[in-house]
Amino acid sequence: MHLAASLVLLASCQAVAWFALSQPRSPIFALVRWYVGRFPGGRAHVLQRARADGSGSVAARSEEDAMFAHCMEYLILAHHGCGAGIALLSFLLGSPRLFLLGLSFEIGEGVQHALQIAHARAWPARATAPFHSADAMALAPYILLHHSLGLLGGSVAHLYLSDNADVQLLTALLLGAALPYYTTLPLVPLRPSDRIARVELLVQVCAFSFIVWTRFVHFLPLAWRLAPAICEAHGPIAGRIAGTSFCLFTAFNVAALLRGAKSLAASFRAAQSPTTARRRASGPRTSAVRRASHSLELLSGAF
Repeated sequence: MHLAASLVLLASCQAVAWFALSQPRSPIFALVRWYVGRFPGGRAHVLQRARADGSGSVAARSEEDAMFAHCMEYLILAHHGCGAGIALLSFLLGSPRLFLLGLSFEIGEGVQHALQIAHARAWPARATAPFHSADAMALAPYILLHHSLGLLGGSVAHLYLSDNADVQLLTALLLGAALPYYTTLPLVPLRPSDRIARVELLVQVCAFSFIVWTRFVHFLPLAWRLAPAICEAHGPIAGRIAGTSFCLFTAFNVAALLRGAKSLAASFRAAQSPTTARRRASGPRTSAVRRASHSLELLSGAF
């Protein structure tokens, strides 16, 4: 099959499949709801975690909204985990075909979200999850910036770089960059405790370190080398598209750091408010380790 045709076919199949899985009645959502329901007060603990950053997001307004956001996090874990695993396998085996399949997870998700955002802009009353809320649509430019590398650079990689080991490894690392952050999801429905917070703190330290390494330390030097190489080997158009995607993705990473810092500041202000102070005085105090874990979670979650 021609590479351009396989690009369209794989991206379309991924977009349709993950659109179906992102809807409230999908099997992934049902499995998460079943798991959370096994713990006493599980849904309330999910809502408590959603309200912890003090941002007033839609996820913090009700248990159902918090559960939807929680299910979406599991969906991201499944999606990125599958894509990163296949891309890593393509690197280890030197398989261009496996690489095209792994890369299609990111390209397809970019297509899916771009179409959903366009649909929600045109017909707000008929918007589909997760872009059915004003909060999600407010993040639309940020989300499209996030997908710029996959849609632009990913398309160039599909057409010209499927046998490039550096690109195979980079794809696996970028798809898997946020996976450590999501590994604490099974702990969310549990009653908060310092023991759980210690585990979460350790994971979040590793998660944030891994994100910074993949998105900045590893990505930036490789992107600097790849852009002119693509231009020389495959023409100026391919090189400019790849270079533009590298710049846009770098802008996203900087924006993510700033957004995480803003969420952290909002959380600090909420913790210092008179209402929170009265609540803290009348109930158990939040330990330093839990505050530190939450701070790193806000920074990692912004990516």
